[in-house]
Amino acid sequence: MTVSYLTTKVTDPSHQDIRKLDRVMGYILHIRDYDLRFNRTARDSTDKEQIIAYVDASFCVHSDGKSQSGLVVRYYGGTIATKSTKQSMVSKSSTESELIALSDYYTWIMQLHECLKELGIVTAVPVIHQDNESVIKLLTSRNFSHRTRYLKARTLYVADESKDIRY
Repeated sequence: MTVSYLTTKVTDPSHQDIRKLDRVMGYILHIRDYDLRFNRTARDSTDKEQIIAYVDASFCVHSDGKSQSGLVVRYYGGTIATKSTKQSMVSKSSTESELIALSDYYTWIMQLHECLKELGIVTAVPVIHQDNESVIKLLTSRNFSHRTRYLKARTLYVADESKDIRY
């Protein structure tokens, strides 16, 4: 997510942005000799023949009030996809920004799963990790108050589509 954020600051970077870029470059130089490896023999309970996705959002990090969404997809211990995008709308809370990220990336995760399933690579239902307890509560309970009903459409979309998905 840091690289995507920094790309929005190219025309007018601050000193803090330059420090972030230095940290990213230091990290890249440190790991440049690492390999991507898939460990099909080590079968632990967290990473069997299934896609493991991590969805997160950073609330209100852009100057226009929009949040940043991030996604990491893993398979057999190796990262096979990452994605980070600025959200297209301003959210009212961190819960809403997390829900926007989840609903936006859910479709992408499921398309990747279907593609890998058709190729005979993936057999199990994907696991999507979400760290916002309010989002998880909305998805599992579907209990909307007058303060959360504006989140209803996105919540019901993910909840209805993902009956077999674990959060």
